[in-house]
Amino acid sequence: MIISEPVSNKELSTIRKGYEEIYTSLVPFSKSQLSLSLNESHSLTSSIDRSYSTTISNSIAKTHGQTLTEGSSSSSTKSMNFGGGGIVAALEAVKMIKQTGTIPYYSLEVIATSDEEGVRFNTGLFTGKVFWGQYTPEDLKKFADIDGITLYEAMNKFGINADNILNDKVDPSKFKAFIEVHIEQGPILEHNKIDIGIVNTIVGFRRKIITVHGRADHSGTIPMNMRIDAVEIATKVISQIGDIARNYSNAVATVGYIEVEPNAINTIANKVVFSTDVRSANTEYIDDIYKKIESLLQEVSTKYSGNIEIKETFNVAPLQMNEELQEIINKICKENNYSCMPISSGAGHDAQIFGAKMPVAMIFIPSSSGRSHCPEEYTDNFYIAQATIILKNMIEKICNNNIKKEISNGRK
Repeated sequence: MIISEPVSNKELSTIRKGYEEIYTSLVPFSKSQLSLSLNESHSLTSSIDRSYSTTISNSIAKTHGQTLTEGSSSSSTKSMNFGGGGIVAALEAVKMIKQTGTIPYYSLEVIATSDEEGVRFNTGLFTGKVFWGQYTPEDLKKFADIDGITLYEAMNKFGINADNILNDKVDPSKFKAFIEVHIEQGPILEHNKIDIGIVNTIVGFRRKIITVHGRADHSGTIPMNMRIDAVEIATKVISQIGDIARNYSNAVATVGYIEVEPNAINTIANKVVFSTDVRSANTEYIDDIYKKIESLLQEVSTKYSGNIEIKETFNVAPLQMNEELQEIINKICKENNYSCMPISSGAGHDAQIFGAKMPVAMIFIPSSSGRSHCPEEYTDNFYIAQATIILKNMIEKICNNNIKKEISNGRK
């Protein structure tokens, strides 16, 4: 049996130091995307990863056919500083269990997912979609970056045969659960002076790329009533998107990317491309907001003789997190005197895709000043150490207490 005990401040500091040591040795994953497996003699073997994630597997578990998986994303935005913190927390938790000499009831696997943010190709949550067989080679050819390089081309250039992507579909029944540690990326935990957020919901969100076509002309010689100004059409719509979303409780809408052509100071724009990102725990709200945005686009473009194109690039449903796993986190927090609270995630996470077909849980830790996706993003390693302890204890409790009990799926 594995016994979970409250952790002292000294032990917490030791884990924090261990986290710092491991984190400094965590380098960006190379072209080889190595997969490391612990065999029965506790030595390491490596092979080319087959699922577009880096995995570290503990194969010394008793043979019960399922894997308890922990991890987070290895990729992010240009300015994010948290990096592989969730991966390192999972590595450290498994390392501590290994050091006890105990053989866990389930196999343990740490995964570092790829392209969770989807910034380059307007995709996102890539590893989970590969796991569930949601991408075909033809799908990969539809997503391109700003230079016109498709996801299909980028994968092949990287050394991954994109034509074989469906070979990497995984049977969901092999997984017992997936647990992810992540920073909150918002201000709620810090504002309430709470150590740990127990995620109960991940919002659904949809992204669309909107292109407004106008006509390029001289900025000084074309009267206002004869212009087809793509910037004017786009901005009249963009300026109202925030107010549309404010009519729906806890819904948000963002325009984060704008491109203007020809982008010259003395030329009326002939094209504007902008992104829309709408999120809510209520799918009907997302539908309604987009209906109003697209109705407004049609109205304004007709009035000013422009044309519009709308392309959906991302669509994921809200996820209700597994209640049994939430309760385990809550009990562990009480055992260790960590303050905690339920919290909804406004950001998308790998757990959202995994949760469509297996039980998932997320452990949030505070973000300094609530900042994220910017150079000011910061989370003290102390909180990551606390989350590591919770993750370790979760693995132990699941292995001890849920041997014959099926953890229910969280998708609603």
